[in-house]
Amino acid sequence: MSLSTLKKRKVDSENRQFNSEWTRKYLFVFATGKPVCILCSECISHSCASVRFFDGECFREDLLGLIPLDGHTTGEILFEKVISFFRENQLELDRINMPVTDGAPAMSGRTRGLSARLADPPIRHCLIHQSLMCAKLSGELKDTMDSVMAIINFICSTSSLQHRLFRQLLSDMSAQYTDLLIHKDIRWLSKGNALKRFCELKEEILAFLHNSK
Repeated sequence: MSLSTLKKRKVDSENRQFNSEWTRKYLFVFATGKPVCILCSECISHSCASVRFFDGECFREDLLGLIPLDGHTTGEILFEKVISFFRENQLELDRINMPVTDGAPAMSGRTRGLSARLADPPIRHCLIHQSLMCAKLSGELKDTMDSVMAIINFICSTSSLQHRLFRQLLSDMSAQYTDLLIHKDIRWLSKGNALKRFCELKEEILAFLHNSK
């Protein structure tokens, strides 16, 4: 059994355990890719609010709450939901130092988005989403990255046998590393690591591709 199959079975098993807990505690099931309430048989959308704060000793992060959303999610509706959530939980808006959101128009719109209605303090774009946009390449850089990833996928993902043969070649040639890195198109850091490893194993890759013809 291949390593990828074992990993998939492990993930499926963990998901089943989580889904059971999800249903037992929150009365939700996962159906057709969406959370469905088993009480009303409807898909329920929520806006997740997390908080980062200093408790006097260190900075901590925690889930503040899930704000239910019905129908359209315009900036005005989001603003009303947020205000209502803070009032119901006796939280003070003026204690917020820097709200951070994603780049959705309802969140970041300059005139009608949530950021425009919460003008003080100014809202910042989530760093994870910023890095995702920065990680997107174009032009010659994108062509180069696509070519590199095509070769990596050909070696590592075409078949488990081919991947094992490549790793055996690296061992026979006393290469610096034992395998290539698989890049996930999320952060630029993994792009750089994958490219660096590819360049450092260039001679071994050329030898493997030549022998594979």
